[in-house]
Amino acid sequence: MRMILLAFAAVVLYMVAITTEAQRITETTRIDELAVQLNQNTFFLLEPIYVKFKVPMPDKGVTLPRVSQDVTVEVTLEGKTTRFQGLTSAVTMGGTISLPNQLEPSKFEEVEKYQLIDRTLELFPSPGDYQVRFFLNGHSSKSVPITILEPVGEDKQAHDFLVLRKDGASFGWIWDTPDGIGLLEQFVHDYGRTVYGDFAIQKLANVYLARGDVENARFQFNRLALSKRSYIADDAHKRLSEINALRTSNNW
Repeated sequence: MRMILLAFAAVVLYMVAITTEAQRITETTRIDELAVQLNQNTFFLLEPIYVKFKVPMPDKGVTLPRVSQDVTVEVTLEGKTTRFQGLTSAVTMGGTISLPNQLEPSKFEEVEKYQLIDRTLELFPSPGDYQVRFFLNGHSSKSVPITILEPVGEDKQAHDFLVLRKDGASFGWIWDTPDGIGLLEQFVHDYGRTVYGDFAIQKLANVYLARGDVENARFQFNRLALSKRSYIADDAHKRLSEINALRTSNNW
């Protein structure tokens, strides 16, 4: 009887050990779901959308996915589903970097990354209740509900200005438009308080910074530091710290 009990105990311990090891392997090597998060689910037509991804981090030596161009978006409205490759207008204009074929790594860690979707007019061309899924390297997200509304008031005026321009929400049109930067400055002056304003101010601040106009860049980043969009405010604080460090090092 004692031998039977010992043998049974040994089998139980063996099964526990196998189960524990299987759980450990599963936890370290399997990510079935691509985790995504939006800070809100309701937007206006043409309004850019920030999405936070938990991006699988490949092993050393394996190409890291570029979220802006490697993510596929599946958009469903009233039973009709459409797929899009890439999240930004730069993808459609050939502005992203081509990478070698992705390898499928055996282990992952996760890194959080915010990514802007500015192809919103393509993905969400009309008001409605959408269901959206994201795909990256064989992993898929849960379906995310996104409601698109028709803008009104000043938001509508700002929308009507942007919708006339190619990839209006990306503000990339400033480079192909006569006096494009002047038009962007006018847009910021007139519509800086609309739902599109933060994105316009961010573009203008970066333009000023690239031109070496540090004081005007600093002024615009200070505006963004007060944004209710935490990811934009955080980026503005980071840029202001860099500007202040540069000012100190150069004794401005």
